[in-house]
Amino acid sequence: MTARTTSNTALITILLMCLTAGPLLAQCPEEPTLQHFTGAGSFVCPCFAVGEEAGAVFTIPAEHYPIEVLRVGIGWGSLYGGNIPQSEQAINLYNGGLPHPGPRLLSHIGPQLTDGAINEYDLEPLPGEIIVESGPVLVTLEFYNANAGNTFAPSMVHDGNGCQPGVNMVKVIPGGWADACGLGVTGDWLVHLVYRQAGCVSDVPQEYVVGNGAGRLHPCYPNPFNPS
Repeated sequence: MTARTTSNTALITILLMCLTAGPLLAQCPEEPTLQHFTGAGSFVCPCFAVGEEAGAVFTIPAEHYPIEVLRVGIGWGSLYGGNIPQSEQAINLYNGGLPHPGPRLLSHIGPQLTDGAINEYDLEPLPGEIIVESGPVLVTLEFYNANAGNTFAPSMVHDGNGCQPGVNMVKVIPGGWADACGLGVTGDWLVHLVYRQAGCVSDVPQEYVVGNGAGRLHPCYPNPFNPS
């Protein structure tokens, strides 16, 4: 009698869970890619020493905060092309801009860059979510290989279409952070940022979301009406 009562209780509990469970809702979709550059970006800057950084500052609409950074892209190339993929020190994220971005939020160590491409890096597999509560986001490439004065070396690329003050940054050794426009860079770095709102849930059931790693809503298992 006790065994039968326990079994019936378990079945009722599973049934109630199936009947009361609502649909799983999806995370809000990623926002459009943020970038300042235009054009293909064929202007190479072989002008960096080991440990220096170059990158772009992104301003996110206030109503989107807090945000989760998903991916970043870095334009990389050489004057004549054909260089083998090269690893640099890190992709760095900061929660700030000029005159000083403050401490790093994240360092993605040892990114490998392909000559003549915008190399995109998925930050989601890294430990923990990359959440920014407010303020601008600076994305930089930190150099492991010096390329200053070497016209054959690959390096950061800009579009050559005019440098926008306040959005292109360089960390110079010695000297610290500076606006790239003031240092003679004539375009915007080919850097982009992809993000979505953090902690945001859309009203679209997860089972209708299509994409890599998307979950699906399955029937309750085991079936409480199936005695086997």
